Amino acid sequence: DEKVRIAVVPYASGVNIGSARATLATKGANATRSSYTGCVSERIGAQAYTDASYITASVGPGTAQAGYNSGYYWNGSRAYSSSGFVCPNAEVVPLTLDPGSSSKAGTPLYTISRLSASGNTAGQTGVAWGWYTLSPNWSTLWPSDSKPAAYSDERVLKYMLLMTDGEFNTWFDGPVRLDKTNYDWIARLDQGSNSTNRALALCDAIKKSGIRVITVGFQIGSNSQA
Repeated sequence: DEKVRIAVVPYASGVNIGSARATLATKGANATRSSYTGCVSERIGAQAYTDASYITASVGPGTAQAGYNSGYYWNGSRAYSSSGFVCPNAEVVPLTLDPGSSSKAGTPLYTISRLSASGNTAGQTGVAWGWYTLSPNWSTLWPSDSKPAAYSDERVLKYMLLMTDGEFNTWFDGPVRLDKTNYDWIARLDQGSNSTNRALALCDAIKKSGIRVITVGFQIGSNSQA
């Protein structure tokens, strides 16, 4: 019998988990993002670096909407709009035994075959959602065949393979008021190492849960800090 299940989590400035799941995970905060309702990001507060269920602490939606498939971002002084601050079109594939193929929608190989590089990168959001696909605390968000095994199940080994160019440059904040406008949740263009530091804190917590984290770098540039 096949014993390896694989999840795929495409990420850019956010992660696309589909509208129905995003409504649950954000407790409805995604509703105002009419052209990217499936987009989710990270969470702040006491559960920012834990795998506590979304029922306990919801996650943020995509950044405040600026127009069709366009979101606002804060560069440190004011808000601008860009299509580079919304989620990738590729949706998360929860844990599955079926690798599929490039012609079988909803499977890992189909999703991987259609990935393209675009948008800014909130690396910590990709890391967090990789954890959520492996954490039993998030079982209620995924289909029954995709429910993660308990951490205590000694028959199961859990690995997270993080693929990145290392340029983590986006994080989220809110609510904030900029230029006399209120934003409930907005992407921030990283002026320091906030995204990287958040990703590192998450990776430390993930490893403490018993999951092994393996990183693969692609086209690592001089600006990479992660």
